[in-house]
Amino acid sequence: MTQIVRLEVLKVEEYSNLAELLGCIIDSPKTGERQNTYTIDISGWVLGKKYPAITIKIFNNKRMLRKVPIGNPRPELANTYLQNPRARNCGFATSISLIGLPTEEELNLQVVLQDKTHIPIAKIRFKRQCLHSDYQSKLQPLIVTCVGRSGTTWLMELLSQHPRLIVCQHYPYEVKAAQYWMQMLQVLSQPMNPQTSTPVVGFENNLNFIGYNPFYNKNINSPQAIDWHGNDYPEKLAAFCQQSIDGFYQALGKNQGKVFANNGQPIYFVEKYMLNPIKTLFLELYPQGREIILVRDFRDVVCSVIAFNAKRGHDMAGRQQVKTDEEIICDAGRFKARKLLQRWKECSEKAFLLRYEDLILSPLETLSQLLEYLGLENSEAVISSMLQTTSGDKKKMEKHRTTSTPQASIGRWKSDLKPALQELSNQVFAEALETFGYDK
Repeated sequence: MTQIVRLEVLKVEEYSNLAELLGCIIDSPKTGERQNTYTIDISGWVLGKKYPAITIKIFNNKRMLRKVPIGNPRPELANTYLQNPRARNCGFATSISLIGLPTEEELNLQVVLQDKTHIPIAKIRFKRQCLHSDYQSKLQPLIVTCVGRSGTTWLMELLSQHPRLIVCQHYPYEVKAAQYWMQMLQVLSQPMNPQTSTPVVGFENNLNFIGYNPFYNKNINSPQAIDWHGNDYPEKLAAFCQQSIDGFYQALGKNQGKVFANNGQPIYFVEKYMLNPIKTLFLELYPQGREIILVRDFRDVVCSVIAFNAKRGHDMAGRQQVKTDEEIICDAGRFKARKLLQRWKECSEKAFLLRYEDLILSPLETLSQLLEYLGLENSEAVISSMLQTTSGDKKKMEKHRTTSTPQASIGRWKSDLKPALQELSNQVFAEALETFGYDK
């Protein structure tokens, strides 16, 4: 019987000439290693020179996945480093589920010394099989990738009026039910982490938390159980999560009078993702899913954020101290523009680029193109019906807006921003403005 290869370690690169360390070795994984689980085992040892090595941090694209304490027994090293009492217990070991990461990616390992110095020690390049699920989903995801104040509320309201698109029809249209189940899948498929896992004893008394699986660990001393946790279990968990998503959105759709008859057209559930990395897992489990990249002139986004903060008396993150205009541009604005640009470069061949300005100024043509991309009816009657919709909660929508009309929100930066802020915005957003077709 041929063994399924769910994971292949393409390359393990250990860094050398680390002056702050006496020694550092990655015992596992090894280059070329193959296994039938979605989980990678990482172990080795690190010994600091001037300061003790305390923790290993494991990252993927600057996102920390796990912290691993250093302190596992390595008695064979005591004779090699006779003058260092920590040599006897300088090992580390952990396992990480790769579900939720891209199917070909790398992990970066850093050691943290007692003086809080962070030292890169290794890079692990891997390739894994797409997560498999036997469940045949009845609905497909429509991912709206966006940033705040870019017209997401108006777009979601419009989409909610199509008979084959299921959207929670209440302001601000930000129900994240499907994302909740995908987060559950990522968390519950993770092996034990002593620092953050659900405790082995007493978890039944905590009704507010369930975390990494404490019984997915090698201390159980059952290779069969470890293999089951690493392959069969996450596939069955994925099926459960997909079934739950279908159940929730079918119930929501029936309440809205949506059409579920099989007429050859797909049915989508729609959620905002606000640069959420969990979309990677969605598009892996739902290869027929679709994604909209919603953009708006980033200078107008800045104006909307500033006006919204002034209207509410606090910034969009809920903090009472509103940021300066320069901080809004250089900090949050730069980050969001860069992440949206990066996402578009990653998926431009598959996703639909939707400009807020096109939606406002040419709604019939723009919605027709969008619905065609989704494989849905895009007749003039359907689109006209969508556009004739009015908000179910006018008071909340009035609080949400910062201009008298949508048309007035286009190009507002030319009058709302002082010349110095205009120049700063043009510098900060230069690449994004050019890529998405906005004039300076």
